[in-house]
Amino acid sequence: MVKGITETLAGRVGSIALLPFQYLEVPDKEKAEQMLFGSYPEIVTRKHNGVIEWYDNYIQSYLERDVRTLVNIGNLRDFKKFINLLAAKTAQEFNASSYAGDIGVNYKTIQTWLSVLEAGFIVFTLEPYFHNLGKRIVKRPKVYFWDTGLVCYLTGIRTKDLLEKGPLCGPVFENYLISEIYKSIKHKNKDSKLFYFRSNMGFESNLIIEDRANKKIIFTEIKYGKTARPVMVENLKKLLKKEIEYQVHSGYDTSGLLLYTGSQTGKFFGLISYVP
Repeated sequence: MVKGITETLAGRVGSIALLPFQYLEVPDKEKAEQMLFGSYPEIVTRKHNGVIEWYDNYIQSYLERDVRTLVNIGNLRDFKKFINLLAAKTAQEFNASSYAGDIGVNYKTIQTWLSVLEAGFIVFTLEPYFHNLGKRIVKRPKVYFWDTGLVCYLTGIRTKDLLEKGPLCGPVFENYLISEIYKSIKHKNKDSKLFYFRSNMGFESNLIIEDRANKKIIFTEIKYGKTARPVMVENLKKLLKKEIEYQVHSGYDTSGLLLYTGSQTGKFFGLISYVP
């Protein structure tokens, strides 16, 4: 529709992103299935009945109509292969050259396809955290899906047992939490930005929440586990010690946050714990 409008409407239009339901919008009875089956409104209102058939039709309609409306995609079969590969590598750093080699297309095509998926609200990216850290940072973004139900569908995960015992459990859980946090930021129009961090010295944070309104930076560790153990946050605590110089320089307060599936909340191990 936007492409067909001749006027830019600059200064006279506001846009709102209607993303898949976030956790608080999902009925209590459906919350337990959200990570596996997804958050699209029709799926949730159907109580997750007929999920596979719904995603079958969704992907088919998306490929045949939405994508071709946005750009001349060329080979739809290769584009679908790209989406499947992205799902299998969710929460990983994006290497366009690697995808190009796997699919047999050029680097620029992969970059265009990623932009199409972002424009269609299928995926989003997190940029690496650069603040005063220079060349130590890995410069590739990470790619996440707005809906983890779509990830599970594309990778053939059909049951909770298969998800929890498979190699994608950690990445899907990370994707789920980060997408929930991002949806909350967008829906509430918060002045916050999300990043990830990884240095060549081994310091890593799955998620960095930069709360610009309150001048806070939260370094986050995400672990799929019901029991909090000190080893879960060792790396994060080392990273926080290294960030003292940045904290003084920028005037931002820094803290650590552990996101996991257990029942304990509050302060322990020097970090704040949180039950998603």
